[in-house]
Amino acid sequence: MVLHYPEEGTQEQLARNMNEFGAMLEGADGLVSVGAWYDEDRDCLVGLSTWESRESFDAFGIKPAGSDVIEGERAPRERYFLRRV
Repeated sequence: MVLHYPEEGTQEQLARNMNEFGAMLEGADGLVSVGAWYDEDRDCLVGLSTWESRESFDAFGIKPAGSDVIEGERAPRERYFLRRV
């Protein structure tokens, strides 16, 4: 799960980019589902992908979120790997 904080006026483009990235992930080994969501309370876009295992996710090569603020976003991205308990 990745939280993105778009700057004013960039939300639609960022959502398109996220959906394009999700489409690129389709068919990846171990991917169960992928999608982009909007959280009105936090005013952020949430990229959510479900994988069969942490190993499947790591094998795809998605880099960890850093502390840099990406152009068009107002805060650093937050990335979480959630495990079912």
